[in-house]
Parts: sequence; C-alpha cells; structure tokens
Amino acid sequence: MKIVATGLSGLAGSQLQRHIGGRCELAAVDLPAVDITDRDATLRAFEAHADAAAAIHLAAFTDVSAAWRERGDREGLCYRVNVLGTRNVAEACARMKLHLTHVSTDFVFDGASDDPYGEEDSPRPVEWYGETKLMAEDEARRAGRWTIARIAFPFCAEPAPRPDLVRRLLAQLRSGKTLRLFEDQSITPSWLEDVAGGLELLARERPAEEIFHLTGSSWISPYELGRMITDVWDLPADRIVASSLKEHLKQDPRPRQRSLKISNAKWRSFARSCGWPAPLTLRSALEKMRELEGAEEPSPEECDKGVEHERPCV
Repeated sequence: MKIVATGLSGLAGSQLQRHIGGRCELAAVDLPAVDITDRDATLRAFEAHADAAAAIHLAAFTDVSAAWRERGDREGLCYRVNVLGTRNVAEACARMKLHLTHVSTDFVFDGASDDPYGEEDSPRPVEWYGETKLMAEDEARRAGRWTIARIAFPFCAEPAPRPDLVRRLLAQLRSGKTLRLFEDQSITPSWLEDVAGGLELLARERPAEEIFHLTGSSWISPYELGRMITDVWDLPADRIVASSLKEHLKQDPRPRQRSLKISNAKWRSFARSCGWPAPLTLRSALEKMRELEGAEEPSPEECDKGVEHERPCV
C-alpha cells in the first residue's frame, strides 16, 4: 500500500517511517521539496502519486510559545502551516479521492475539567496553537473522506529531530540537573510506537468521518512522570522537585491547560475490533524505552531548545 504523508521529518513522522516503512510505501510531501502552504505546489506533489491509497497529514507548527506570540495573526507561520496547509492537503485529497487521516492534538481542549476528555467533548482551545489546530480539523473535513486522530505528549526510544518530553527529562537528569516539575497539572503521555501503529491501522481501515484519541492510557502529573523516570532508570529521585502550575501562571501570561486527561476508550475499542493490540501502559512503555536504548542521548543544551508543545512542565 502506498501512503502520501506530510511531516515525515518531524517527531511523529520519523517514527511512522520506522514503524511501517517495510510494509508500506510512504511518499513524502514535505519540506524542503514541498511547502504545504503553497497550494499549487501541494496539489502537484499529491498528483504525482496517483497510485496512492491513502494520506496521512502530520505536518504542523507545534512551537506553542512562538504560536502565542503570533496569536490572532493569520499571516503568521503558525496559522499558515496549520490552517492553510491543511486546507491545501484536504483539497488535494478531495481531488484524488484519497482518504485523509489528519493528526491533531489534545491542545484543542481547555484543560479546565477534571474528567477525561472524550471525542464527544466540545473543544475549547485556550491559546493560538490549539485554536489553529482546531481550525485545521475543520479544514481536514474538506477532504470528503477523513479521520481525525488526536495525539498527546508523544515520546519514543529512538533519536528524533527534536528530543521529546521524556528524552529531554532523562537527559537533564543524567546531566545532574534538578528539575522542578508541576504537581498540579495532568498530561497523557503517548508511546509513539503505538501512535505510529494506530496511524497505519487508520490508513488501512479508513473509518469514515470519525475522531479518535490516539493517545496513551495513563494520566499523570509531570512531577509523577519525573519520579517514574528516575525509578525506571535508577536515577536519584531527589533530583525531582515539585512545583506549581498555578504559581507559574502568575508570572507567565501564556495560558496552559491544567488537566489534559485524554480518554482513549473509543480508540481501544476500535483497535480491538480490528485485532490490533492495545496501547502499552506508561510504565511498560518507559521500560521498553530503556530496553531499546543504545542511541546517543541528546545533550542538555539540545534539551533546552525543544518544542514548547512537548514540554509545558519544565
């Protein structure tokens, strides 16, 4: 099966290539060859793959702090990539009658509820990144044949273009740093091997007009995540110090979601009906990550650079 995919050079895209590269042909529509904000270039790139069976749209602007500085700016890069880029991809899929799996985010929710967010809950983003990704979901529906897959705080064992949350915390702990992590925030870390497998399943099954939360099954505070990492890797637990999101927000004007507990019950039910394995528990994923280690870890300097979307707690 041939799949046209955007964003293969990113964190999730690089994992997707590793996961299904041997079973599917992935045709990249990606920088530097193709800029998805260029409508004509995007249409031409898709039309060059007339034999494709499906499309996966991963490309996105994910730097949340940079997005906040552009808030309301429809000429800014965040809006152009996330909204106009998705519009162009959706138009290309509609022309070619390709089913589109569009990858979205947990940041479409406001994080005000203590209850887990399901697919039926109304999105209410609190910052520009989430707003543009919600607008992108509407654009994705223009494809005619679509599925939306929301992911949350992805992490993986293999080296990636930018260190993810877990690899960043691990590298900083190994360098001897003490980390102050929020204990009053909830997140849903997601093992990228499970995410990549889920995207493959959606590209094969192509469920029509469905939204799935393709996430992990564990809700945890960043503080608890840090403590779990020290336990799995036998690192000093006293390097993890509890801090408060509530207090942090008094000094930082950018909104942050307090509780991003994401329910993947609908996804697990769908995967089970297709004979697909359930996502690993967070602890099991971290243990597997340690088993798969061997690649060079990112330096603390690299970890300080990362994408804000992946590190709201550091």
